[in-house]
Amino acid sequence: MSNYFRNFPKVDYRFGNETTTTQFQHLGTYIDIIDQVKDYAVYYETYAIENGERPESLSYKLYRNVNHYWTFYLLNDHLRTNGWPIRDADLFNKAQQYYPNSVSMTYGVIQKKGPSVIEDGDDVYVQWRLLNETQPLCKSTSFKKGSYVYFPSSKTVGQILNIDQKLGAITHDAPGVRSASVDRTMETISAADYEMVKADSNYLPRETYELIEIYNNYDEYDAPHHYEDVDGNWIWPEWAQAHPNGLDPSSINTINYVSNFQRLTELNQDQKIISVIKQDSIAQIVSEFNRLLQFG
Repeated sequence: MSNYFRNFPKVDYRFGNETTTTQFQHLGTYIDIIDQVKDYAVYYETYAIENGERPESLSYKLYRNVNHYWTFYLLNDHLRTNGWPIRDADLFNKAQQYYPNSVSMTYGVIQKKGPSVIEDGDDVYVQWRLLNETQPLCKSTSFKKGSYVYFPSSKTVGQILNIDQKLGAITHDAPGVRSASVDRTMETISAADYEMVKADSNYLPRETYELIEIYNNYDEYDAPHHYEDVDGNWIWPEWAQAHPNGLDPSSINTINYVSNFQRLTELNQDQKIISVIKQDSIAQIVSEFNRLLQFG
């Protein structure tokens, strides 16, 4: 167990299905002395964590004691929430782990499809065709999180994981869409058709409810998180009549977009700026913390 919990008061605790209790540190004990330190700048200073620097090594670097690393977490809310900064060399791999799917950028306008009865000689069947009816993506009845989608060009299917209405971005887990780079439409389909295409890529879905146009496909880690103007303000594509009443990608073509990977990198840099207790105060504060634990 971490040295941080070493002086915590002990309570009788029953683990799992055990019938007897065991003396164990009361992990819910809370001492607010570090919170009090936050109110007095004289006790702490700002520090920028170096690339690859670990909590224990930083504790030793500052205090010649590896066991004071817990003060970093109690003094910095963002470390408790998001964890210790990632080493720069590991960021790309982490981005691929955090963002493993694909993102299709759309104009934010869906086109309805409906069933038509087709007579072909002695054969009669139902075919779903485009209707002269469009509406914004946000009003779609089938383009929802959890819905199944079909990509006619690459003949693959996936499930919608997220929709960013401002960007017209649809995140999904359909394989091969980014590498194929030929998919310019996406259609919503039934669960039954989804399973059939997964089993046989040459199978054509029988029910396709709505269609949306795609102007670009990305690996999720490389997809736009947001766009920025020259002053760094966040902006989004404008709506224009050109497509019709849809998002106009040309309105942000000359502006740099910030990818999910870039955003992760920025957040990781912000994570490195922390407050640390000053060297001449650490012994006093740690001693008082442990003293108060005796009454926890």
